[in-house]
Amino acid sequence: MNKGAIFDMDGLMIDSEKIVLMGYEFAAKKFGYDDDKVLELARFSIGRTVNDTRKIFNEAIGGNFDYDTFKPNVSKFVKDYFEKNGIPIKKGLFELLNALKRKSYRLCVATSTRKETAGEQLKKAGILQYFEDLVGGDDISRGKPFPDIFIEASRRIDVKPEDCFVFEDSINGIKAAYAAHTKPIMIPDLIEPTDEITSMIYKRFSSLDEAIPLIEDEA
Repeated sequence: MNKGAIFDMDGLMIDSEKIVLMGYEFAAKKFGYDDDKVLELARFSIGRTVNDTRKIFNEAIGGNFDYDTFKPNVSKFVKDYFEKNGIPIKKGLFELLNALKRKSYRLCVATSTRKETAGEQLKKAGILQYFEDLVGGDDISRGKPFPDIFIEASRRIDVKPEDCFVFEDSINGIKAAYAAHTKPIMIPDLIEPTDEITSMIYKRFSSLDEAIPLIEDEA
């Protein structure tokens, strides 16, 4: 029986969500928008696709706000940060990936980030080589919390969803993984699980390497 493991990217493999929020704060100040409002919307949008996030921001702020003018400033802030400081990797990532490879798991990335951007970041960080495929937010019509991205990821590695672990840090990601009938594993980053989310989680760990015994026990 094939076994699969599907990984989110931002906040799960790459410690980027704090930096993205810094980018939103930078852009809010540049354009004169309320910092707190922008950061609230940015946190709410964690795990969602660009299209979903655009809709959330445009509807919530209204007026002359244009997400497609605003967001490139966030992206440039993050890109400049990575170029200056390197891409920060979450604790225990490579240890877990190597454990999964030893146990012959088939691996796929499923991220709300655009595929091209995600691929570039993962390659620079030395992560991409571990994965058979990558599903980006622009590869599916409905983003997280809908299950589409995880169903597509499991299809690409030829593993039934119920035989896949999904590693996630976000509430939207856990909802999507649960709806896809996978085994959602949460490693919280910026947001702790709610009571609703707790009932959907297969396992919860504080870092990625804590999941290694689970992989070894279930293999």
